[in-house]
Amino acid sequence: MSRVVRAAAAAAVLSLVGAVVGAVPGAAARPSLRVCTANIQHTPDMPDWKVRADAKEVRSHCDVVLWQEIRERADHRALQARGWRVTPYGKGGVPISWRTSKLAKDSAVRIVKVSSPTPRCANGRPSYNPARYVGQVRLKIRATGQRFTAHSLHFPQRRTCRTADTQRKWGQAFRNTKALLPAGAVVVGGDWNRREAEIPDMTRQHWVTPGPRGLDHVYVARTG
Repeated sequence: MSRVVRAAAAAAVLSLVGAVVGAVPGAAARPSLRVCTANIQHTPDMPDWKVRADAKEVRSHCDVVLWQEIRERADHRALQARGWRVTPYGKGGVPISWRTSKLAKDSAVRIVKVSSPTPRCANGRPSYNPARYVGQVRLKIRATGQRFTAHSLHFPQRRTCRTADTQRKWGQAFRNTKALLPAGAVVVGGDWNRREAEIPDMTRQHWVTPGPRGLDHVYVARTG
């Protein structure tokens, strides 16, 4: 399969964008932020110009982008653009970028390992579930001074030769990610590799987008 940005086409991007009104509760005039998740599938046959074009298309619809499968430095450079900041290249391929006219970084970036890899298949082939990581950064809304923490994740997929192991690793990734969530407003998004109804609650009150493929979601906490 060629590497694609799942949110590349305008229609797909718009279906992933949440006009997250009042992502930070308690404001008199709540700002609207367009939050997107975009997965660039890593295969060697996608030319760099296509990655750049897809990244540009995603940015045109978003104020915050939670990226997944950014596996190469060339891919990471494609996320950089005038008027945007992106978290440094790191493990897991889960950077976060934001529009600087609306948002400013308010804390150091963290990239946290949340699950260990599944073993190789009996025939020696990879199980396609490497160790998983979550990117985390706290952002400040320039217009109001309000703050929220953004997380980008890519959880284990289920269709492997080791289904039971994968289920355990998914649970491990979920629990460890939930433990990372600070008090206050959070936005958690990415490739959950589960449908909306299969994702347990991370916070008491929340809202989850139904992704176009049913596996990519943005999860917004609605209380502190």
